[in-house]
Amino acid sequence: IWPQLNWDSTAGTESRSSVLRTPQVGLKWEHTGQQFSYTVNAINRWSPQPTYTIVPPSTAIARDDYRQWVIGSSFDLALSEWVVRGEATYIPTTYLASQQSIMLPIYQNYKQFSWVLGIDRNIAEWLLSAQFFETQILGGTVAPLMGNKQRFISLLVTRAFFQDRLKMRAFVATDIIQKGRWFNFSLVHEPIQNLEISTGWDLLRGSALSIFGKLKEESRLNLSIKYSF
Repeated sequence: IWPQLNWDSTAGTESRSSVLRTPQVGLKWEHTGQQFSYTVNAINRWSPQPTYTIVPPSTAIARDDYRQWVIGSSFDLALSEWVVRGEATYIPTTYLASQQSIMLPIYQNYKQFSWVLGIDRNIAEWLLSAQFFETQILGGTVAPLMGNKQRFISLLVTRAFFQDRLKMRAFVATDIIQKGRWFNFSLVHEPIQNLEISTGWDLLRGSALSIFGKLKEESRLNLSIKYSF
């Protein structure tokens, strides 16, 4: 949402990304069963979204990376021809923009809880995958700029044709609360061995309050040709 790359180029402090002297540490427990599988995990990481402040008395911009805990779990359950899957994460400390000042946003400390529930089904040679996402932002004296709650639904349809030489992918995601939408369609064709031709289309639409609306200028049509030696 914010022009972070421009701020990084002028900030007087460098990113404290994970290196040997500043590691990220996590633990994960995984159970894999024939019908039901799940994971439980936690990581202490550097936040992927730093905050930025102005260093007085000058107007220099400083980047502030901070650590945060992420606690999560996931599961998948096979039910005959259906697969039900889900994931949830809890972040007890996350700094988000609560309002926009002249130069930089003003941040507040929030708690974030996110979860997703999805269902997959193969019908003939078609794979259908539907998902529901929700993120709740808790705490703070005022709501963050993106709101206290975000909800999305998505549908993915894929199929391969001609002995997997032609692959089709269609995807749509809808921002339920802020009214935005992202369409994606792609075709990948392998006419001969080692040659791959692909085309794709991304269309983003919505209000300025939706993340898809904010990114609508990124709508694009692309064509690529790849040859492997």
